[in-house]
This record gives sequence, C-alpha cells and structure tokens, in this order.
Amino acid sequence: MNITAEKKTAPSVFTPKVKLPEATKSKSILEDKRAQFMNMNDFANPGDPLKSRLNKSDTAYNPNYVNKNMDFGMYKTKSEFVTICYRDFSAPDGDMVRIFTQDMMLVPMAILDNECKYMKLNLIKGANIINFEALNEGSSYPNTGELQIFDETGKVITSNQWGLESGYKGVVTIYKE
Repeated sequence: MNITAEKKTAPSVFTPKVKLPEATKSKSILEDKRAQFMNMNDFANPGDPLKSRLNKSDTAYNPNYVNKNMDFGMYKTKSEFVTICYRDFSAPDGDMVRIFTQDMMLVPMAILDNECKYMKLNLIKGANIINFEALNEGSSYPNTGELQIFDETGKVITSNQWGLESGYKGVVTIYKE
C-alpha cells in the first residue's frame, strides 16, 4: 500500500487573467467619442501678431527686382504740376528713401509710414525723371514702398510699389508735353 502525500501549490504572485464583461471595463475619457473638449480660454496669445508677421510672405512687390534698380515707366501729361504720394505699403518698419530729380533734391530723407505724404512737383517741358532711392531696409527686408502720382486735376497718372535693397532706386519719368 502506497500512500502518497498530496502536493500543495504555493499561491501565485501574479493576478490571473480574467475576462471582465464589457460593461465593467474602464474606458479612458479620451476614447469616448462623445466627450468634447472646449477651449474656454478667452485670452489672446501675445505672440500671435509677431508670429503672423514673421510667417507672412510679402509678395506685393516683385521679388525679381530686389538687388536691381526698378523702372516704373514713362507717362505723358499736359499738367503744369504733379502731386506725388509716397508711403510704406507694408508694415511701417523704418524704411527711408531719398526723392530727387535729375537736377533737384526733393526730399533728402523720408521715413515711410502707412499714411501718404504728399509733395507737389512743378514740371518742366520734356522728361521729368523722379528717383526714389532706398536709404535702408528698415527692420524687415527689403525697403518696401509705394508711390502714386496725380496730375493737376487729381487723376492718377501711375501707381507703383517697390521692394529695394539699400542704394537701389525706383525711377519714374513724367513727360510734360
């Protein structure tokens, strides 16, 4: 007669894998498609204006003319004088220009801002060549400016924009008949 001792097993230190019914499973609130999170923050990010300005691409000027002089063309008029409006068409960043003709300094140094600055120029018979020379590039590249030239009745003769590096010019010729 053989008597054998019963084998005892030690309790497991690992929890057994038991399948729980679907209703008792815990879910993450991120998995719940019905949970909607709303941004309740009504505060503006103070860096957004700078971020949008830095990410903005200024294509209002022709980038092919950067590092070159620009010729805005020749326009004929019978007016005795023209009125010139000049301004910065982009963000005012300290762009400076010099405005002169072939024989006269009109504005030795103008700081461009968003508001038009007006200047009256009496025309001589024949070609009146008006130069807009970029003196700097302000705090953002390049020097961006806009000009509008009106005849004595207020009719627009020409309107142009530039993107120039320092030392380069935009030139317009007004031919008085």
